[in-house]
Amino acid sequence: IATAFSASLSAQQGYNLRSTLAKKRRLAHDIFDVVAAACLRDWRVSHAARAVVSAVVMAGSKLPFHIAIFCRPVVAGYVKTRLIPTYAADGAARIYAQLVERTLQTARQSSATASLWVAGDTQHASVVDWAQRFALPVHSQCDGDLGARMLNCLVTLAATHARVLLVGTDCPVLTVDDFDAAAAALSTTCPWVFAPAEDGGYVLVGSNTPSAVPFANIAWSTSKVMTQTRTALRANAVAWAETATLWDVDEAADVERAIASGLIAGAPKEH
Repeated sequence: IATAFSASLSAQQGYNLRSTLAKKRRLAHDIFDVVAAACLRDWRVSHAARAVVSAVVMAGSKLPFHIAIFCRPVVAGYVKTRLIPTYAADGAARIYAQLVERTLQTARQSSATASLWVAGDTQHASVVDWAQRFALPVHSQCDGDLGARMLNCLVTLAATHARVLLVGTDCPVLTVDDFDAAAAALSTTCPWVFAPAEDGGYVLVGSNTPSAVPFANIAWSTSKVMTQTRTALRANAVAWAETATLWDVDEAADVERAIASGLIAGAPKEH
């Protein structure tokens, strides 16, 4: 398997998983590369590939795959503030709660373990409810900008997990296959993976050896995020992979798109 599906990743440019089979890879050097190679045979990972990953868990000292979920307590006026003009504070909070619920449901369907990383009150009723219903450990996000908080989360989890993915709760189209494809992309030659967003950011970041490189000097919450991230990685000769570009919910038009796609129920508009 490793010989047939292993491939080299360039440190000078991002690696798109959709073109994996069009390029040759060199022989993988560790068991995790073998798993990645098997999974990359089809970027929409099969149940058989997940079984291989489960076998690796039994053999290794680190769990191979963990999903960290960044979230906030459901407090009207505190979440999805860009939706307030259209849906009012209560409606925006209701939409946010639906997005969180969908993210947690998807994570639970994955073979990975998961955890909640909360900006705000970890004892809020909404956080306690999520933790109990989905059996998730809860952590507080550290102080600092988004980059500092993501780095702290990834470094903390990398101490006990071979591969860590980090997502927010704004992307209702994320699937188990997206998680599996992202985890499969990480190897000894590719320490980072991203799922770009249509708005210029990204909806998922993952690493097996996290560092500050992709998080320094980024204009967070702008359309420049993914471009600046690629520039930083390229300047430091760090390889990365990108999965399929997805969309997230930031504006009222995104809510309508999610409702039309049957992903969330939405909320009444403000009159």
